[in-house]
Amino acid sequence: MTARLVLSFVLAWTCVHFITLGSPRWGAGSRHDATILGQMIAVLLFPALFLIAFGNWRKFSGPIFVSSIGIVFYLLSLVQK
Repeated sequence: MTARLVLSFVLAWTCVHFITLGSPRWGAGSRHDATILGQMIAVLLFPALFLIAFGNWRKFSGPIFVSSIGIVFYLLSLVQK
């Protein structure tokens, strides 16, 4: 149970980190506004991703789902305008 809790926290934090990291490149305005928007999205998504990773009935479906979202946002952080 504790290992699953830690894994869920790490996966959710990693996903949120990549959202914040890549957000300055996504916005069509100033980089500051895009960064603020990315931080707001990250703050809203963190509890949801944590609950998805930890609270799923199947043992691996939640962590796999959150990991795939993290990978998508990692790839989006590599994309430059």
